[in-house]
Amino acid sequence: YEVTMLSLFILTFIFWALAAIDVRRNGQRDLERKYWHKHDPTLIAEGLFCLATIMAFFKLLFVCQLDYNLGPLQMSLGKMIKDVTKFFAIFSLIILAFAA
Repeated sequence: YEVTMLSLFILTFIFWALAAIDVRRNGQRDLERKYWHKHDPTLIAEGLFCLATIMAFFKLLFVCQLDYNLGPLQMSLGKMIKDVTKFFAIFSLIILAFAA
């Protein structure tokens, strides 16, 4: 897990460097994002950075479970989210049943 997260961060920085080289070489600094190629290094770097950041936060949540104060709070929050999800499922079922 950690190797994957760190490799995603490293790939992010590599793609950012490739994007900087691409801008210097082609000089398309002011080109709007909607005209970028779908495999532009900046877009790939942002996607990889997003995945790596999500993985880092999940690792932080795992570390928080070991804390004396934050661990029980996180466990109770997880159980509350499950209960709220069940409530919204039943609520949406009732609303859809009587909405027609």
